[in-house]
Order: sequence, then C-alpha cells, then structure tokens
Amino acid sequence: MSVCCRIDLLTPYISKWKIYGVVTDKKRTLNSLSFSITDKGARQIRVVAFGNIAQLLDGFIDERQMYYITSEGSKVVPADRRYNTTGAPYEIRINSRQAVSLCSDMPTINPPQLAINATSLDRISSLGKGALVDVLAVVHMAEEASEISMKNGRKILKRNVHLIDKSNTPVHVTLWRDEASKFDVRPNDHPVIAIKNGLVDEYQGIYCLKFQGKTTKWHLNPDSKEAEELAEWFAMENPVFTSPKAKQRELLTIGMAESDQHYGTYINIVAQIQRADAILYKACANQKCRKKVSEINGQYHCEKCGVTCSTFKYDLFMNCDIFDATGCNTVTIFGKEVEKLLCTTAEQLALVQEEGYERYESEIQKRCTDSIYYRTFNFRICAKNCWGWDVSSVEPVNFKEYRTILKNTVRQLQL
Repeated sequence: MSVCCRIDLLTPYISKWKIYGVVTDKKRTLNSLSFSITDKGARQIRVVAFGNIAQLLDGFIDERQMYYITSEGSKVVPADRRYNTTGAPYEIRINSRQAVSLCSDMPTINPPQLAINATSLDRISSLGKGALVDVLAVVHMAEEASEISMKNGRKILKRNVHLIDKSNTPVHVTLWRDEASKFDVRPNDHPVIAIKNGLVDEYQGIYCLKFQGKTTKWHLNPDSKEAEELAEWFAMENPVFTSPKAKQRELLTIGMAESDQHYGTYINIVAQIQRADAILYKACANQKCRKKVSEINGQYHCEKCGVTCSTFKYDLFMNCDIFDATGCNTVTIFGKEVEKLLCTTAEQLALVQEEGYERYESEIQKRCTDSIYYRTFNFRICAKNCWGWDVSSVEPVNFKEYRTILKNTVRQLQL
C-alpha cells in the first residue's frame, strides 16, 4: 500500500508527491484529454494531457476506475478557469505516460455524488432560455442513439432522453457525442437521473434541457433520500408521459388564445375543423424553401432564394376554420402537415389536377370529408395576431393524455 498525499495539499511548490483517486468526467477532444480525480476525502482536481500523451492515456483511463498519479512525469499548474469546474485552485498536467498507473491496492473510492439544488420540471419554462438549472427526475424513455449529419458533412451521435418528475411535466434532454454514447439505459429501465447545471433551451415554445460542455454533470441513480422517493413515486404512480407539444400550461381554448398576451407565442389548441381549402402550387426546388416560383421562359425563379432553375416541386398549404366550445378562428397549415391530414402527397394531387380542376376539387373535398371534417386534432400554433394563426404541427388527439391534462388543469385551478 503506497503513501499518498491529499489532493488539496498539492501546489506547484511541492517537488515530489503521489495521489490516488477515482476518475470522473473524462473528456476527449482532438488534441487533449481531461478528467477529474477524487480522493477518499471527496477532494477533487482536474487532470489534463495533450498531443501524443493524450492519445496514449485515452485507452487507459476509464471512468469510475482508480489510478495513481505521481510527480514524475506530471506538473501542478494553476487551474484554467475556462475549463476547470472542480473548484480547486490547481490542476495536474501530464507530460509522460508513466505518471499514471492503475490503483488496485487501496480502499475503493466511490465516484462523488452530485450536490444539486433540484428544480421541479414544471418551473423550467419560468427560468427562461439560457438559465442553468439542477434537476432530479426519472428517465421515462431513452431513445436509441442516432447519427446526425452536420452542414460540414461530419456525422455526430445524438440521443434524446425524456424525463418526468412529480409535477407530471415532461421534459426532454438532448445528448451529443460522448454523452450520447455513455448514456447506456435500456428501453424498459427507468433510472433516476441527477443533472447539475443543465442549460435551459426553447424551440417553438417547448422548453428542454441541453448539456453545456464541461459545465453540465449528470449521474444515474444517485444515493439520496430524494432519489429513492422519486423512484418509489414513479413505480407506484406509473405516470402517463404526455408529449411536450401538449403540455397543460400551453393548452388553451380558442377564446383564451385570442387575447393579446399570447400574440407571437406558441400554443396548443384542441379543436375541430369545419372548413378547409387546400391550395396546390409550384414551389422552389430547394427542399428547405416553400416559396412559390414564377415561371419565366420555361425556367422557375424563386425570389426568396434568388435562384432560377429548370425544376420545381409541388407543395401545399391549407386555410382552415377551426372551432371549439369557446370560439372559431382561421389557421394556415403547410406542406407535410397538409399531406398528413389529407392522407396523400402534393405530387399525387398534382396528377389528379392534370385531369381537370373539377376532378381536383372533388378529390380534395372527398378527402376533407373522409379524414378531417369534425374530427378532433391538437394544433401547435404560432399566434401571430388575433385573426390568423400558422400551424407548425397537427396531430390526432390522444384522449388518454388529454384526459390527464384536463384533470391536472382542474386540480391546479382549485389550488
């Protein structure tokens, strides 16, 4: 058994020293490797290596494993506050592979628990985009990791994880790269997760969490009373996971949504369609553009993209009157959402239109009657003003989820 010093006693002025501890927070970049090492007194320091040394250590260093680090081949330097989140004034820079060795003859040290001040998931939206928050929640579902192609052609790993807590509020976390691969949770497992310094993000009115580089830390099944109580709650209640697009705080009636305070925001409205006009048109060939093109000498010009080309694509938009018990309003639905409602594609409707306008109108009305009139949908809406709303998505209503939302809404109104 070796004689080791405490991590908090390390300074640049000590020439010979030896420490041991358990590794956490391993990070690998193109030219560097960093990790934290924690001793038996829960004292922590950051360790970093560069270039060839980082490459040599990468396959040797594993999280939750114990290692020795000595002064022979390493150096204690002031902490780089841009990347160091341990709170220690110094960090260790490894200059030789021989500075690090496996530790198997010392008492086992468990990885440190995250000290968090947990915020309920239903309060995340009130904190606003960009806020850092601590969370304690249950993993309701972890999606399979998938590769995403970036604009520069590189592919990176992505995984969506869906969380829920006692507030019955669903929130998803997006994991990238190493975090996505390290998050090894099977589909039927529901561990408790502690997240420290998660970054609040927002898209189209839906709030979620992101990991902010080295600032965000997470731990599965933390050893705490709060985590045990949360796991017991989930096992007993078996809560229904409601899609974030139907969160109760965003679910409004048409009458409520017509007030000024909701202009420019994204909301959900459960309503029925009583009138629909589907318009087929020639659009820019760019898949990300829906602008109508002008035909000039057999060429098709898009004012938005500023390009003229020989091809175009067919696209759709639909003006609808929707209603519920509190009122009626006009919405506009675009592209794929229209195709989903009509159970067909723009290209197929273009073939029908070639047979004549009356044939096209008859086909549209038949599909509206068969598929959408007086059926209940959940509309995700951007309320730009009181008289016209754009629909970003439309889905059939899951009445089991909807019933749960209504019950929770009534319960909150009674508080």
